[in-house]
Amino acid sequence: MIKKMTADKARVILAEERYALNFGRRKGEEGSRELDEALELAIGALYHPYEEFARQEVPYRIYDYFEIKQTVAPEIEEECVTALLDKSEFVINADFIEDTIRQILESHGIEVD
Repeated sequence: MIKKMTADKARVILAEERYALNFGRRKGEEGSRELDEALELAIGALYHPYEEFARQEVPYRIYDYFEIKQTVAPEIEEECVTALLDKSEFVINADFIEDTIRQILESHGIEVD
């Protein structure tokens, strides 16, 4: 089975290629300005259209909805965001958002009522 590349991995690869292209140009090698521009556009297009929504929704659900009093590590919040972005149904399914965040918090030993 072929593993699907994540958008994060694709962004890293494209960013590395863009860096290599620019580095090569600085060392006197010819670089393609069109390729540089294409890589920049591709990197931007890989950002999930609902990423900003997820980044706002996760802290709201953690602190306001679940009323977690302790500060949750940024890595855990990021894990929640990533899990939501992996499933497009999160945008229209509040139960999915809550269940996903609850499972991640509990997997890190954070009790959720």
